[in-house]
Amino acid sequence: DFRSLIPAFYPDYFFEAIWQQIHSGQIWHGEMRIRTHNEDICWTDAFIIPVKDENDTIHHFLAVLNDITHRKEQEAEVISLAEKLMVSE
Repeated sequence: DFRSLIPAFYPDYFFEAIWQQIHSGQIWHGEMRIRTHNEDICWTDAFIIPVKDENDTIHHFLAVLNDITHRKEQEAEVISLAEKLMVSE
């Protein structure tokens, strides 16, 4: 259950939408924060892919996560600087 990787700041409907999409055989793609094995929180660019057997039945799911924490931190810094500039004007 991939929800064990996700901190509690996502509402239930977030998971329900993902669950519906992947159970219908579609790939889900989005950005999400996860908890790492050492309990750190990081941002990921995530794909959850339904894997089907020869009868076209979903057998399991494959999750591919790319760490984008550094990029998200830079984006937050740019936004913060832009807000400071707007306030000072």
